[in-house]
Amino acid sequence: MILGSSRNKSQAGSIMVLIGSISMIIALRITGWAFAGLLALTAVFIAFRWVALIFLAFWLVAFAFRRDLRNQWSITFVLIGFIICCFQPFDISFRTRRGPPRIVPAYYGKPSRKMLEEVERGEAVHNGGCEDNGFEPDWVLVW
Repeated sequence: MILGSSRNKSQAGSIMVLIGSISMIIALRITGWAFAGLLALTAVFIAFRWVALIFLAFWLVAFAFRRDLRNQWSITFVLIGFIICCFQPFDISFRTRRGPPRIVPAYYGKPSRKMLEEVERGEAVHNGGCEDNGFEPDWVLVW
């Protein structure tokens, strides 16, 4: 009757509660990471920025070579930084322009004469597009 004693039953109940709370914590953590991943994918599809991709590539290389960076806080930092980089009003253009690397305004929509002259002089970038989702960059780094 030792196995059926009330003390053993209460210990078994405590263990079951502990296992249940641990599985709940794991489930919440998985749900949180899934939500954050979905948020990052949404950021990429709504407001893709080369700056965000470079930020992510830098940290992936850092994670590959530094084991001490592979923890939950570093990954959270990278995820939040990636999302912030996706929604900033700045991006990189891979179209070459005359002159040194510089930051110029980005124009959208039907170009006016003034805008076309600025683009020809390399003082602005015309990214085209009549559609505006509100997340296009206002400034672009060109070289």
